[in-house]
Amino acid sequence: MSRPFVLIVDDDEVIRSLLRLTLPDEGYDLVEAQDGDQALQITAARKPALVLLDWRMPGISGEDVLSALKQTYPELPVIVLTAEPEAKVRTLAESLGADVFMAKPFSPLQLLGSVERLLPERPLDEAP
Repeated sequence: MSRPFVLIVDDDEVIRSLLRLTLPDEGYDLVEAQDGDQALQITAARKPALVLLDWRMPGISGEDVLSALKQTYPELPVIVLTAEPEAKVRTLAESLGADVFMAKPFSPLQLLGSVERLLPERPLDEAP
């Protein structure tokens, strides 16, 4: 059985590293994108099982990435991570389809719990 493909999108290398360390390598196929443009290129070629998405990035923002992802993959679970915990940002992210909204700094255990809750159960007989 193949591992779920999780896309990590953040312009901050330290945050991407923290996210990578939070998720066990043996459980997930982790791919990183350093900006929104790269995230959209990756998802055009391969549908992720889950996206961890920074809200504020140079170039294509998390808002635009979330909107594009939900147009292409309406059921795709997305966790928005942001240093902007204002209610209006949260409301906008949720209106665009964010499944979870977390303010930075976030609890690694809370993040891992959200990832495990959002990833769908995979049938035992599913081909790799």
